[in-house]
Amino acid sequence: MNRAKLVALLLISFIATSSVIYQIRNRKPSQGVVVGSAPEPKPPVRGAPSPASAITVTARTNVGTAQQNRGPALNVPATGWGRNPFLTPEEIDKLNQPDVPVAVATPVPKPPVEPPSLPAYSVTGIISGDQGKWAIVDGRLVRPGEQIGTETVKEVKDRGIVLEHDGQTRELPLKKIEDTVAAAPPKKEVKP
Repeated sequence: MNRAKLVALLLISFIATSSVIYQIRNRKPSQGVVVGSAPEPKPPVRGAPSPASAITVTARTNVGTAQQNRGPALNVPATGWGRNPFLTPEEIDKLNQPDVPVAVATPVPKPPVEPPSLPAYSVTGIISGDQGKWAIVDGRLVRPGEQIGTETVKEVKDRGIVLEHDGQTRELPLKKIEDTVAAAPPKKEVKP
């Protein structure tokens, strides 16, 4: 498209949009009508009733009879918008009834869920050197900042380590040599 056509198209769409906005802002609201009722008949002019007034009275009578069979009259808002045209009179009656309080059963409180117990690790040795302290945990050499399962080694002390999990800490003591030797499996003698 060349530039002139594009400018013309934009100008036409701007004018059309402005026209629609002007019409929406300046429209006069229509008067609300109650569906199911006819306007009040005008007082008859002296003399015989005209056919138009006979039709109006007949229409009013028929609408009134139909209204008695259908239930309450439906109100249409002044703007004509807002009422669902697909509702049946029974559904409208149900919507017009006041809300009935509903008894809600009190929920049974669930027992508090205990966090899973953290595994028991055994600290079998502490090593101190120029590069810092190390710990032997379940046969694995670890230092502060390393992970053991879901826990982080926060600190290695002289007599144990401090583990951290979700902001909570726990301290694991260094096992005594007697407990470590007693827990070790017996050595098998090798025959030459």
